[in-house]
Amino acid sequence: MYREYKLDNGLVVALQDTPTKTIAAKLRVNYGSSHENIGEEGMAHLLEHCLVTGGSEKYDPTTADDIRGFFPYYNAFTNIGRTFFEGQMLSEDIELWLDYVSDHAFRPRLDLERLRGEQKVTQDMQ
Repeated sequence: MYREYKLDNGLVVALQDTPTKTIAAKLRVNYGSSHENIGEEGMAHLLEHCLVTGGSEKYDPTTADDIRGFFPYYNAFTNIGRTFFEGQMLSEDIELWLDYVSDHAFRPRLDLERLRGEQKVTQDMQ
């Protein structure tokens, strides 16, 4: 049982009441490997890695690493049609998570040094 809201910018927010003081949050971006053209194979996955590790307008890569480490659980992954950014936290930390994940997903820094490192990681995974 959950409530779903669509914001003016098209973002859909789903809320579910639970008896705990913890929050599980997920940002879903409708972009995955099926959106890649020939010759772009693996780009969605590489981009997901870069969005997580490359910093953002607000957070340099080192600060971003520290913030991610603050949450008990943080993960990102890509499938055929979507990219997901997930987190679990105490309810008082939701504002930090929302600020962090939205800044990285929509205002990425794409640090060149981190990009090169992620290129190696994603190539090794293939």
